[in-house]
Amino acid sequence: MIQINILSKDKKIYRGKGIAVTLPGKDGEFQILENHAPTFSLLKKGKILVIQTQKRFVEIPIKGGCSRVLNNEVIILVQQ
Repeated sequence: MIQINILSKDKKIYRGKGIAVTLPGKDGEFQILENHAPTFSLLKKGKILVIQTQKRFVEIPIKGGCSRVLNNEVIILVQQ
């Protein structure tokens, strides 16, 4: 499981654990799984897909932002 934190400048949008998160990267969509290499990425307009379990997920629309992955924690700063 990975810890996923999605924040805007005003509020916490999502905080919780999941098995994966799919992000709309500037160069294309990509997915973060457990034990992913450390990364920093720019995000474009699209949807973040948080996969909580095999049958549960959350979609969050964004206008852009950035993400950081380190030690099974994903921090995503977004514009909404």
